Amino acid sequence: MLSSQAVVIDQDGERGVISAHDPQSRTYEVEHEGQTFIVPTDVLTTLGQSYFSLPTSFKALARHEMVAGEDALVVPVVEESLALSKRTLDRGAVRVHVTVGEREVVVDEPLAEDHVTVERVAINQPIDKPVRPRVEGDTTVIPVMKEVLLVRKQLMLVEEVRLTKTRVEVRRPQTVTLRTEAAQVERVDGPDAIAPNESQVQ
Repeated sequence: MLSSQAVVIDQDGERGVISAHDPQSRTYEVEHEGQTFIVPTDVLTTLGQSYFSLPTSFKALARHEMVAGEDALVVPVVEESLALSKRTLDRGAVRVHVTVGEREVVVDEPLAEDHVTVERVAINQPIDKPVRPRVEGDTTVIPVMKEVLLVRKQLMLVEEVRLTKTRVEVRRPQTVTLRTEAAQVERVDGPDAIAPNESQVQ
């Protein structure tokens, strides 16, 4: 049931009053400053009890030609459209600081060394021809010869020098300095950065 005091507010804030309702044509008669406007019911938007909004102004309606044979004006239907746009905001930058740290570690790895044992073995035997050095297992035998004056000259093997090689593992701990990097991240705010206590309107 439409109240007789129903008010229509246009986009300029001007107010009119609904004076009649025609259910068959689905229109309202709206009076404003002595003029009567025929407005379709689906054009008005309900704001609350006995209040409606008009998507245009009464002044715009007054500029239209009157419908022939009637003291009323035709209401144009106005539709709003949404235009979207986007832009790039500078929220800030990230600055990375790289620092070099040092730490000491102990290196203890086994190393191989060759130890040579020198053994002199007396032979003192005459030989007919020179004796060449030889290898017996891990021992290298180096003959030592000399000539001695006899009634006749005789080659004599005086001694053999035996070199025995023994492999042992030794450890010599050493202190080595190694470097490592640590990254510290610092945020640099730009002109469009949002403060921690501010809320961003989406």
